[in-house]
Amino acid sequence: MRTKVLSDAGSMIFYLTVVLAVCGQGLASWHKLNCLDHEANATQDIQHFACTTNDSYSLTINSPNPGIFINMKVTMFPGDSFVLSTVSGNDTRTLVSLDGEHQAYSVVYFIPAEIVTISANVTKNSKGDRTFTGYFQEGCNANLTTTTPV
Repeated sequence: MRTKVLSDAGSMIFYLTVVLAVCGQGLASWHKLNCLDHEANATQDIQHFACTTNDSYSLTINSPNPGIFINMKVTMFPGDSFVLSTVSGNDTRTLVSLDGEHQAYSVVYFIPAEIVTISANVTKNSKGDRTFTGYFQEGCNANLTTTTPV
């Protein structure tokens, strides 16, 4: 009887270990990136990020294949700046550059590059929360209603 209980407990631990090993990768993809995350890997799954801060912010997104879709909103104050850029070798190309106050400014792009960088510098003089929220993914599975040449 005692051996049966230990055997059942061992089976349960083994089962839970297997479940966590299989599902752990899926659970990790549910993590929403925040202000402390400065690098991310784009996949075909949508990955969300949200940062509310009064300090500078940067996020570099890497993709194994060229093509990153990004959909985000930016809230900034006077004196702040925001740049969405691509990096290829030593060449940096600015796609979007914003200065000053913007309330939930929409930035929606498909960028045919493997590396995209979001960066913002804030002015300490302005009080209030700067927000950078949205999502990204490798490829483009979204319905785009307008196109902007890149």
